[in-house]
Amino acid sequence: MCEGVRRSMSLYEQKVPTVGYIKNLSSLPEDLSNLSLGTNTTKMQRAIVEYYRRNPNFAVVSFDLLDETGDILYSSDSLFGRPFDERPVVNSVDLTSYSFSDYSLDVLSSLGFDTSSGWNGDTAFLIYNDGDVLIGESDYYSYTTVSKLLQYEALYAATIASDASEVKVKDFPIRNELLRSKSDFNYPKRPVTSSSGGVLIFNTPKGWRLLVGRRSQNVSINKGMVSIFPNGSVEYDDLWGGGFDTSARRELGEELFDDNIQEGNEFINNYCTTKRVSCGWNVRDGGMLFGHLFISPHVEGYKTFMEKQKLNDEVTGIVEIDIFNPKEVNRFVNLDSMSGGAVSTVYYALEEFDQNESYPDLPYTIRKRLK
Repeated sequence: MCEGVRRSMSLYEQKVPTVGYIKNLSSLPEDLSNLSLGTNTTKMQRAIVEYYRRNPNFAVVSFDLLDETGDILYSSDSLFGRPFDERPVVNSVDLTSYSFSDYSLDVLSSLGFDTSSGWNGDTAFLIYNDGDVLIGESDYYSYTTVSKLLQYEALYAATIASDASEVKVKDFPIRNELLRSKSDFNYPKRPVTSSSGGVLIFNTPKGWRLLVGRRSQNVSINKGMVSIFPNGSVEYDDLWGGGFDTSARRELGEELFDDNIQEGNEFINNYCTTKRVSCGWNVRDGGMLFGHLFISPHVEGYKTFMEKQKLNDEVTGIVEIDIFNPKEVNRFVNLDSMSGGAVSTVYYALEEFDQNESYPDLPYTIRKRLK
């Protein structure tokens, strides 16, 4: 059943595949009770990495930490993707009047989503065209339905294989239809959201630390793992007079300052320097991913943050990672401990910190590889 279609998607030249069509592509079993995204995030993520390792046109980015002689200390995969032949950049953003809504309460229910208490707020969808970005308006249910189907498909492909490294491309029928080629990401067959995240690197009494959150056991995905904050979907209103960093700033206020966006913005303005560090695609579901670095160079900023922060109920506490200890960085920033999109944002942020002459050099070098 398809509900809530607000406007025909004339922004697209081709017919937009509906949720019903996409669900029918799936080879998923009817009963998904044996598939838990919450406790099998790593398995799902590694299956997606393996899928794109076999793709001749679209790659995922991996990161190596190198010592002073150039030897590899640690390596980590991510779910940050881009074409082999092109590094995406954003030259212009065009806010359109187009809106899109197509979701199924029945499908959401079959995927374990509680729509009786769920939120279906507005979000933005994005089309990327050689540096020009078109933005339209959609809703959370329309995005999350297909996102969940793609995630369950990857987990199922890994489950029926002997190992995540042995997954078969044919066992990804939805991904093969929607997210196989370069054009599938640049000009998606169905509108996808974009997300904007920030990496907090603060000068603390114990030295420079990366601050991440420990996720609770009550969330639907990434249970008990660590996560960057702020991080969340780009909302349509964020881009009126703002940029993708506006979303990260808003999320900081919502996630870390008890939904007080003004207080979050005041903290950033008073204590942080900011910079966008990455732009690409989260291959988990095809959304564009924007990463930002928030550096607080003075201990006073850290102390103020710790006094004022109020975590939301998805996070049980703050983890402080010594960025000068590569072993500790690798312990937390990998597909076993963190979502694959966040992994990439952290490493791009650390690279920016290391290259900035205002801050001390890290005792390792970060190398990026396309797989």
